[in-house]
Amino acid sequence: MSVFRLANRAFTDRRRHPRYPVKVKLHYLSLKLRDHGHLQEGYTHDLALGGLAMKGHHALEAGQQLMINLFLPALPSAGAQQPDKETVRKTIQAFILSKVVWQKQEAGHFLSGVQFMELTTYDRKRLKDFLADIKPSAS
Repeated sequence: MSVFRLANRAFTDRRRHPRYPVKVKLHYLSLKLRDHGHLQEGYTHDLALGGLAMKGHHALEAGQQLMINLFLPALPSAGAQQPDKETVRKTIQAFILSKVVWQKQEAGHFLSGVQFMELTTYDRKRLKDFLADIKPSAS
């Protein structure tokens, strides 16, 4: 299995991929020993090939490693307002070893910047295909 290692990138290089303003469901598991085993749920605020910003209800620390289970839905066919049952059935999960880069508290939730550390070739292609039909954010 081919794996992309992204963890050794320079901090200033973290924005080399455009960010896409898309809300995608995710589950994450902290790899800290004291937190091990507590699966949490959140949503992306934005998404890129190198990382994401996520909204969640639990405080995380910069440098904390996470295993993220990202639920990438098949996009609805052109003109469809809502995904149909077939589209929902085609949702694919991507498992990504990641690390928290920053976090801030906002009204009722935490917003965390997460850098992808390892991404399989298959998951990278799936993520790239998913983002291809979405307009990147201006920032």
